[in-house]
Amino acid sequence: MKKKSLIPLCLFLALIALSSCAKTPENTTESKKRIDIRALAAAVIENVKFTETPESLESEVVKEQFSVENINCDAVAYVQSSAVSEIFAAFSAQNEADAQLIENAVYDRIDYLRDGYSSYGPAEVPKIDSAVVIRDGTAVIFCISADNAEAKTFIENYIK
Repeated sequence: MKKKSLIPLCLFLALIALSSCAKTPENTTESKKRIDIRALAAAVIENVKFTETPESLESEVVKEQFSVENINCDAVAYVQSSAVSEIFAAFSAQNEADAQLIENAVYDRIDYLRDGYSSYGPAEVPKIDSAVVIRDGTAVIFCISADNAEAKTFIENYIK
């Protein structure tokens, strides 16, 4: 009788031992890698079509323009003259909750640009309406270029 009661106990203990060896996201190499937003920015500026040569902005200026100066994040952006709406911006947040706040701020910036260019430069509005916005983990990427479809494909391939 004692042998029969030991079998389920042994099976239970073996199951616990095996489950403790299972991989978790914290101890695997499959964990999501952080995107190097500065390397991505350089690659986008080099490979995506822009009407003018974009100029870089300081991180703090970028954060102010997107109203995310109170969020602990890194930011990089390239802009052009105010004659065109084209811009590339990328943010690396500390966590996904902050990344969501930044993504919301990017959409607010799109609305701001659309409102401004609708009377100032209506030819820019279709580019603004097809802006590329990608959130990948803690990274938020925003691009309005001379060819947004090309920009989206390039960025998606880069971050794979």
